[in-house]
Amino acid sequence: MCRGHNEAKRQERIPRRNPFLPYGDGAVWFVKRFWWIGILVGCVVGGVVWLLLWHGGHVYHGSGYAVTYPKDWKVIQFRLVDVAFVAPESADEQGFRSNINIVVVPRGDDISTTGKVFQNILTSLDVPENHFVLLGKQDLEINGRKCSSLQYTIFSQGQKLKGTIYIVDALKTYIFSYTTLEPLHPRFMAAFTAMVASLQNA
Repeated sequence: MCRGHNEAKRQERIPRRNPFLPYGDGAVWFVKRFWWIGILVGCVVGGVVWLLLWHGGHVYHGSGYAVTYPKDWKVIQFRLVDVAFVAPESADEQGFRSNINIVVVPRGDDISTTGKVFQNILTSLDVPENHFVLLGKQDLEINGRKCSSLQYTIFSQGQKLKGTIYIVDALKTYIFSYTTLEPLHPRFMAAFTAMVASLQNA
């Protein structure tokens, strides 16, 4: 099979209605609003639950870190985000693809503290065209690491989306974002939290 045909098929698998991609392929929704970061684009799980959820999963190795993700999810590289994980297609998602994105902010950066990142995310999301609603925010620990979390809803291309963001304070600041159609949000929430809990610094 020719290279061009393979490339075309690969592009077909990229979600074209990703909640973080209203600007088109190759951009994560909130990343383009976080121009001030440059690289920024997107409960505690016990050990037994983590093993049950992630048995048979794959390990993604980033720059200085690793996370475990479900084996049937696709890994997509974007220019302005460390990595995106995209759920398998589902008929009830109406062309939308649930996704988890990771962005890493180096320590020592002016915006690397959890509080500053958190505030900039809120500022970026809360614009009139999004019809942004903050559902809740809290500080907690996941697998012994301090993090801040927020849940929200926005509208994109006529669809109501629900998102959860975890900002993890480790050797660097890790931003995990999960977004899907609002009614389907619980479907991958446990998997999302398990991915955050699996974070290991290399």
